[in-house]
Amino acid sequence: SENDDAVSRVQAIWAAGASALHVIDLDAARTGSPAEPNSSLIARVASERPDGSLLQVGGGLRTPAAIRNLLNNGVDRVLLGTLAFRNPEQLAELVAEYGDRIAVALDSRGGSVRISGWLEDAGVAVATAAAMLAEQGVKTLLVTGIDRDGSLGGPDLELLQSVIAAVTGASGVIAAGGVTTASDVQATRELG
Repeated sequence: SENDDAVSRVQAIWAAGASALHVIDLDAARTGSPAEPNSSLIARVASERPDGSLLQVGGGLRTPAAIRNLLNNGVDRVLLGTLAFRNPEQLAELVAEYGDRIAVALDSRGGSVRISGWLEDAGVAVATAAAMLAEQGVKTLLVTGIDRDGSLGGPDLELLQSVIAAVTGASGVIAAGGVTTASDVQATRELG
């Protein structure tokens, strides 16, 4: 089945020596709520992962219940997007409860944050949002240059630099979008 296929791909990633896996439920990102068959697939990935590895899951996590469900069932860290910008009070409660197990996605198009599966402009500049989130205690930000995602064109180093400068060491920054080669990885590492 398609699920078995996905699980075997995940096992190959772990076997190759990866220490962290980032899983996004694209269906849930668009609909706003996790559903089958993806929910079962994520649960299976969580139950079969190697000791000492990190599993981060995102996509459509717009309610505290959906977030708690993952965090209480083997997922190490969740990635929030829409909720962080629409419900800052809920974000604050979740960060207070789960600390560094809450990460926030900063999906950027033209320097502005996009939410709802990239469909909507949140109306806030990426660096401004990064500074606010760091101040709220969010320890991990995943920054995606949407324009570079899937382009094989290299990461948006200027965007990443602006976010790193904005968080001044209070949050870790994960780079996404356009990261294709070993030298892309090296360039993002050198930024911090």
